[in-house]
Amino acid sequence: MLYLISLHATDTGDILCELYEPSTSNEFRTEIRDFTIQFIQNPLTLTCCGIFDLDYTLLRSVIGTIITYLVILIQIGNIPQ
Repeated sequence: MLYLISLHATDTGDILCELYEPSTSNEFRTEIRDFTIQFIQNPLTLTCCGIFDLDYTLLRSVIGTIITYLVILIQIGNIPQ
């Protein structure tokens, strides 16, 4: 779902670039150009209170941590007493 949101945000930039046509007014093109520059300089990122980004790296880290703990628990569980 997070990937889809980022993908749609990128599509928004592409759509705005398509709206930048010579047939539109200069004021409208200026607004589109300013928004596009802001969009390039500040890309959309979803964060959790600004602490960490909500993306696939978070998911990969959580899965890696769970697998690591499971391997450790399996190794400890096989120790003969």
